[in-house]
Amino acid sequence: MLIPVLLFIVGLLFLIKGGDWFVDGASALARRFHLPELLIGATVVSIGTTLPEVMVSTMSALSGLARSPTATPSARSSATRRSLRLSPSPCAPVRSIPKR
Repeated sequence: MLIPVLLFIVGLLFLIKGGDWFVDGASALARRFHLPELLIGATVVSIGTTLPEVMVSTMSALSGLARSPTATPSARSSATRRSLRLSPSPCAPVRSIPKR
């Protein structure tokens, strides 16, 4: 029981530090190219909220459990559907892969 708890804590610390590095890097990129930090902040938030959906959908499609890339319940929200219609999605070409 002690090892899983320690691994969880270490993973959480790595996740937090990685998030800090990601935000710091995005902010530095915004300053370097003279972009508004609000734009970079909105991009970071959109990536942070979309990436879990993309990963779940991709893993579902690769395991043959999903019929569409928008199989997650949160992807059925109107805002997500609107963004999937208006912008190209990296998950759009993913479909169920037949097992051999």
